[in-house]
Amino acid sequence: MKVCIQLLIFLCFTVSYAQYTWSPATIYLNADRVLQGEAVIKQGGGFRTLPKESLRFRAHKKDKAQKIEASDIDSIVFTVSYTEKGNKRKVKKERKATFITMYVEKDRKRLHFLEVLKTGKVQLYGQSFGGGGGMSFVPMGSTPTSAGHIPNAPMIRFYGGHNRLFLSKGSDLAEVMYTRKAIAKFFSDCPDLVEKIKTEQLEKDDLNTIVNYYNTNCN
Repeated sequence: MKVCIQLLIFLCFTVSYAQYTWSPATIYLNADRVLQGEAVIKQGGGFRTLPKESLRFRAHKKDKAQKIEASDIDSIVFTVSYTEKGNKRKVKKERKATFITMYVEKDRKRLHFLEVLKTGKVQLYGQSFGGGGGMSFVPMGSTPTSAGHIPNAPMIRFYGGHNRLFLSKGSDLAEVMYTRKAIAKFFSDCPDLVEKIKTEQLEKDDLNTIVNYYNTNCN
């Protein structure tokens, strides 16, 4: 029932998502090169039978796309177009979405593209998968502010929103978070926060609030 209520609330605010299709992008390569044009992320997966994630780039719409490996990329800033429903009408909007490459498996054999949702002592990242096996941009929030957070960015774990959320403490490895136990263990150096998580004062699905609490109140 709780999931159904969350889904209903989410659909009331959102009509459609800009899919992981060609979007204006600025790509920052590891060799201090910068590319500007259009790009699309090709989804891979953690399973060895799935292809590695990569980026397709073209300077202009009519140009032939070139493949760029995740290992060659430092970060990507997409300009994402999406549609929201407000006052019984559709409103077209844009936002900036910053992606970086991170490892999410301990063997560090595959890099993944993760969207930066929150910065600070602990970083929050998101990755979304669409129904057709593709990934989708999420029309919420904006780029991180100087205070290190994204305004108005609820974390929703189901189809259409970020269904994989990751935490990192400044390393090249981001840890996926699904359970209350795993989240409490990650924040074990902050007893007050662990208590709030275990006693459900903070919901495990609201990693945005949990990370903000840690970055503000914990050493």
